[in-house]
Amino acid sequence: MEIGSGRLVFTPEIELDQVGPSSVDLRLGDEFTTFLPPEQGIETIIDLSKVGNVENVAKTYGNTDVINEGDSFVLKPGQFVLTYTLESIKIPNYLAARVEGRSSLARLGVSIH
Repeated sequence: MEIGSGRLVFTPEIELDQVGPSSVDLRLGDEFTTFLPPEQGIETIIDLSKVGNVENVAKTYGNTDVINEGDSFVLKPGQFVLTYTLESIKIPNYLAARVEGRSSLARLGVSIH
C-alpha cells in the first residue's frame, strides 16, 4: 500500500518478487570493503575521534572492491566485510524500518547488523 502510493520509495525501484507480506528483500550493492589483516604482533587501534566517519575508516584500514554485474564476491571464513544495499530508501516520518539478515544466510554464517 505505501509503496504503491509513492510515499515509500526505493531507488532503484524494487521488483515484485522482493516484496513479502511485511518485508522487502534488499539486494547488496557493488562495493565490498574488506579489512586488512593485522600485521603479526601489531595491534590495530581505530580511534574514531581522529577518523571522523566510517568511510575514512574503510579507506584507511581496508580495501574496497567494486564488483561488476554478473561477477561474484567470495566471502572467506572469518572475513569481515562492509557493503551497502543496492537500494536507497525514502521513508515517510510516520513509518519506521529496520534491516535484518535472512535466517537462511545466518545458518551459513553470514550475519547483518
